[in-house]
Amino acid sequence: MKDPFYHITSRTLLLGLLQVGFVVLLCLPLYRLQVLHKGRYETLSENNRVVTRPLLAQRGQLFDRNGKKLAFNKACFHLVGSPCNEKTFWQTIDNVKSVIDLSKLNKRAIQRAIKARSSRFDSVVIKKNLSWEEVAAFELKADSFEALSVMPGYIRLYPLKEKATHFLGYTAPPTEEEEERYQLPRTLQVQVGKQGVERLLEPALKGQEGVELIEVNAGQKKMRLIDNRLPEPGQDVYLSLDADLQRFVAERIQSEKSAVVMVMDIQTGDILAHVSHPSFDPHVFRSGISTKAWTALRDNIHKPLIDKGLQGLYAPGSTIKSALILAGLEAGLLTPHTSFYCDGLMTVRRHPFHCWMHKHGGHGRVNAHVAVMRSCDIFMYNLGLRLKVARMKKVLKTLGLGEVTLDGFVGARKGLVPDPVWKRTFKGGAWTPGDNVLMSIGQGYLLATPLELVTMIARLASGLKVSPSYLYTEKQPIFETLPFSQKNLAFVRKGLFDTVNSFRGTAFRWRLTDPACAMAGKTGTSQVARISLQERSQGVKRNEERLWEARDHALFVGYAPYDKPRYAICVVVEHGGFGASRATPIARDVLAFAQKIKFNNNKKQHLSIFD
Repeated sequence: MKDPFYHITSRTLLLGLLQVGFVVLLCLPLYRLQVLHKGRYETLSENNRVVTRPLLAQRGQLFDRNGKKLAFNKACFHLVGSPCNEKTFWQTIDNVKSVIDLSKLNKRAIQRAIKARSSRFDSVVIKKNLSWEEVAAFELKADSFEALSVMPGYIRLYPLKEKATHFLGYTAPPTEEEEERYQLPRTLQVQVGKQGVERLLEPALKGQEGVELIEVNAGQKKMRLIDNRLPEPGQDVYLSLDADLQRFVAERIQSEKSAVVMVMDIQTGDILAHVSHPSFDPHVFRSGISTKAWTALRDNIHKPLIDKGLQGLYAPGSTIKSALILAGLEAGLLTPHTSFYCDGLMTVRRHPFHCWMHKHGGHGRVNAHVAVMRSCDIFMYNLGLRLKVARMKKVLKTLGLGEVTLDGFVGARKGLVPDPVWKRTFKGGAWTPGDNVLMSIGQGYLLATPLELVTMIARLASGLKVSPSYLYTEKQPIFETLPFSQKNLAFVRKGLFDTVNSFRGTAFRWRLTDPACAMAGKTGTSQVARISLQERSQGVKRNEERLWEARDHALFVGYAPYDKPRYAICVVVEHGGFGASRATPIARDVLAFAQKIKFNNNKKQHLSIFD
């Protein structure tokens, strides 16, 4: 007979083992949570209580050469939110409308920002630049607006507005590629340079963002500051521009449909004014431009989005005649007394080439000096055939054409000085004498930017290899001497002087009458397209009778004062017609103003000196 005690003990043992098994099963998850993964869950718990938020760095300011602000930051406040629950978040936004005007709320942009966050605790901007009244009203009821708060920030302001947009550029929210490139926090408050100097100097201007570690409650309200690292502001930069001159130029060409003016300090290469017209207000991109406004800018026939000074390519026309006469003198193919007879027409391989004076019988007997002063095309045709393309190209490139740009500016282009190899490669044909003829008057395939043309005239005026600069420095640059005879340079300068100051010159009517401020220069008319047979059959005989976009460009390059060259200028009036009457008056007014600034020691007394 079995022992009863033994039977009971076995049953009890079995039940005990089962109980122990259940306890072990219950304890294993606790062990895993509290021992094996202790560090991980402590971190998650801390992250639910502690939030890391970036502190935006104040962007570096831009100043003109005299210390006047061109771009600066204005302190402001933004309404931001940290939505953990989108449904309650939008309900809170509806509630906050009682104290903050959200009539222009861009819900889609906020939704995109919420999805783009790297953490659910990251803030998104609901409204920028709150008024003081809105800030005060919000703070009075802050406890009732869960997950919303007011944070300090900055907005970028440009005092010159559209008058300097193409040179300065503007700031706007970054793309994903820009966020990665500049290592930016993903927040709508961040702005990066999109064009001009703002983009070119982005690494220096953006500064280094800071960070703060804060404790928040369940509603994501800030409870206390745990730790922080203050942001480092970006560098302030002094630019070559003169703000007063920039404003004057922009206002002077306001009446033109499309134009560009560039002014250079011949002694330093500094760009003193850079105006591309029409322009646009840089502030419109700050919070994102509407599709309608963007389309209007993009499709505008006058191209306000294009920086015509650095991106515009124009046939230089007669503005290069003095440069090619210099080439002829240097090559020994011309002397100051060499002359050709102009009867208004020259035939090259049975193709007629006219002088602009052909309707009046031509210029008659013309030497090199008169050819510049009166802009004779027939003289230049003969010179072009003698020079050949190689010599023309060498001198034009030495003077900056096809060579000069401002490195780093988005979209900046170089002009084109063609040759037989280029034509064979890109046009599939041989170089002809007709190409020489057209190139000799700045037409054909030859193209230049306004920056290159102002550099060309600065080099002719100084005899130095002047290089353009957009940064201001008190250190005087050292430019190398151009490989040209000083005697020959003096000869072409006299031609440029008489173009403006001799009663026979093409620009005499628009000279500066004060001898101390006298300017020299060269007019130019750049043909866009010949008047077609169809247009002639419709009675179109003159340039001004054509559609605006088919008319010739008007150009002028020059410098002042003549005896001590300081200011070089290039003016292009797109589709403006005859260069002397459209571009020269603008150049005269601008050079007068530039010299008056200097003579008045920067006092705001800019009187007319050309009455």
